[in-house]
Amino acid sequence: RTVRPHDNIVRYFGVIEGVGTVLEYVDGPSLLTVIDQRPYPGPVQIVSWVNQCIRGLTHIHSYNLSHGDISPANIYVTTDDVVKFIDFGRSTSPGETCHPGTSYFTAPEIWLRESDVDGILADAYSIGVVFAEMVRWRTSDARDWDLNKHIAGLGLGILYDTSDLRLLSGLIRSYVSHRSTRSRVSVTHIVSPESAALS
Repeated sequence: RTVRPHDNIVRYFGVIEGVGTVLEYVDGPSLLTVIDQRPYPGPVQIVSWVNQCIRGLTHIHSYNLSHGDISPANIYVTTDDVVKFIDFGRSTSPGETCHPGTSYFTAPEIWLRESDVDGILADAYSIGVVFAEMVRWRTSDARDWDLNKHIAGLGLGILYDTSDLRLLSGLIRSYVSHRSTRSRVSVTHIVSPESAALS
């Protein structure tokens, strides 16, 4: 209701009493399904999706709101290759408590229950992990992921591993770095396929 319509955000139409929330129909699967079931589309398509994610997320953030649960399951790709963010159930404004979203994509400061968590910086971390999954063209198997071990590692300062990334490596590292040095998602971060490998 707060955010004006944007091409990369599922459109909200309202609520029908006794029925529920009415949203735009998205003709296409989740990014999770796309990565799991389709062949690698190449760097040009990856960069296009990354840029669309950046545009959509900066639009949300321009209202001083966070998404709160960014993951490949909450990003859809239409048949025309338009990226759409869905599921704003964990969105927060400044001063509101941020709760964990999808486990693997949740920012370290939320798991560590740090005070004054910035939901917009937490979104930056989450989208950085999504970008890394897109670049690697694989989704992490949550069955092999130990939350307690992950939280213990975070307490030791062990953050998301980007050592094997080439495409978009600088951009992704700026998002998944320590909270004190993490970049906010900004339209200035839009990249071209030619420059992506050099970042």
